[in-house]
Amino acid sequence: MSTIPFSVEPARALGCAVDGTPVDLSALQELGDRALVVELAQLFVDSTETLLDTIRAAMARADAGEVARVAHSVKGASASMGASQLRASSAALEAAAKRSELADMLTSLDLVEHHFAEATAYLRSELSL
Repeated sequence: MSTIPFSVEPARALGCAVDGTPVDLSALQELGDRALVVELAQLFVDSTETLLDTIRAAMARADAGEVARVAHSVKGASASMGASQLRASSAALEAAAKRSELADMLTSLDLVEHHFAEATAYLRSELSL
């Protein structure tokens, strides 16, 4: 059985990449094509911005079902991009929406927006988006 170094555990517990960054690009970088990684990252940023606009509009209409559906999409996109914190906060938003708990939805949406801003800033910095 292999062991994970102690220093890695706090980052994983917080939903961060092992090195503490908001996005773990290692899986995408294994593709070996920087232009493709940049294109995928830009697509992630653009599509997630649109999804967050949709969530905000659904929240304004008190449409918990739509919030849950779109949060699920953000969760999947975040997992694919390696944005673990964003994935976790999107999962929390999805769960709160499924329970129709407005206070939890608002708190979770704040976290989603915060984690998206961190992921976007990191991707722009690392990949010159």
